[in-house]
Amino acid sequence: MRKTLFLLLLAWLPLQADDDSFREKFADPATRVAALEDLVPGSREMYFHTALAAQLAGREAEFRQTMARSLPTTIDPGLISEAAFEREAAKRNAERPYSRTSGDRLLRELENVGQFDDVKVRWFIEHLDRVDLPGVVPLLARAMKLERPVKFADLPQREKLTSSQLADLLVLQPKLLADRDFDLLYLFKLRPGAEVDFERNLAAHAAHLVNCRDFVMTLPPAMNSLKAHVLFHHLRLQRDLGNFPKDDFLAFLALPRTRHP
Repeated sequence: MRKTLFLLLLAWLPLQADDDSFREKFADPATRVAALEDLVPGSREMYFHTALAAQLAGREAEFRQTMARSLPTTIDPGLISEAAFEREAAKRNAERPYSRTSGDRLLRELENVGQFDDVKVRWFIEHLDRVDLPGVVPLLARAMKLERPVKFADLPQREKLTSSQLADLLVLQPKLLADRDFDLLYLFKLRPGAEVDFERNLAAHAAHLVNCRDFVMTLPPAMNSLKAHVLFHHLRLQRDLGNFPKDDFLAFLALPRTRHP
């Protein structure tokens, strides 16, 4: 027994020489069992330290039983699968198991956004730095419907959204029409890319202002000043092009004006 113990101790030192945390936990009888949980099930290290733990505790029968097992040359795939690691993460961090995932697995979690609780919604809002995923728009809509809703202006992802994503978000949250921050961003996203020069291409500029007009005319009365601003520039450019759209002009005149004494 002593000879075996001596050999095990010699073998243990180089195996964990670079893992001080594990060594400290394993050396303390009070945390030795917990230290074993940090090892990969079915690995050489797991078999070795399980046997050593039994030997140090004087559990000779358990020690001999462990030593009598055939040491596997391969690890059971089921023990190191994605599902196995997720179960372990859920056990170690039951309140927020998703906080221990990253990369593609974390992004795939957005496929289940419909089942997110409020805590999970807020966590993703705070940590998600990509918007090119199907679950992003529903996630943002959920955030704005929480008991303590997140304002559109406070969403870290808002500037990265495309015009089509903003349109989809508006379908889920129609009240955004009355949000000036949303309206201004929506108008900004309607603008063509840098390849279009409005000063050289007045037709493209006019088409852009028509799109802006179509959007602002759907806004509530609280956004009348924004309507007036867009309609003014739309009518000015149409005049420069020799066009005089009567309906748009009448809509512009019908907007309430601020009266000064």
